[in-house]
Amino acid sequence: LLRIAGRASGVRTDAERMARLAALGSPRAAAAHDLLRFSESVERDLAKREGAPLHDPCTIAYLMNPSLFETVPAKISVETASALTYGHTAVEFRLTEPSTVRWAIGVNAEAVFALLSIQLLDQRVRRVDLEDGLGVRHFLPAGFENLAHLQA
Repeated sequence: LLRIAGRASGVRTDAERMARLAALGSPRAAAAHDLLRFSESVERDLAKREGAPLHDPCTIAYLMNPSLFETVPAKISVETASALTYGHTAVEFRLTEPSTVRWAIGVNAEAVFALLSIQLLDQRVRRVDLEDGLGVRHFLPAGFENLAHLQA
């Protein structure tokens, strides 16, 4: 999920997403907005890129709704013996046996940002219970029913 969030096509902040976040008006949204503004400045100053990747929120979004991510089977190993490459993550897609490990290769970034934004709303808002075509139940705040189409 880290690579997906960091890609230009991944889940990154931009002016429009930040404006939508600020407009939510809840204390949680304001705190998230401030943290992401800081992350944007770090990304801009150190990495010379615009927009902050949402690594940790992507992990939470995956746990909440894995269908928003496209994944493929993979073998993943972490280097622990070499001083030069210690901690390197090696990913192999040419499998010789079945794997239960999945590697994210795509994401519905707008749907992830919408899902996270909904969680930052004031939770006292009346919720609407929806079921998507896959049989997954979603609890969206009233007024957000139109976001159900963002299901991958």
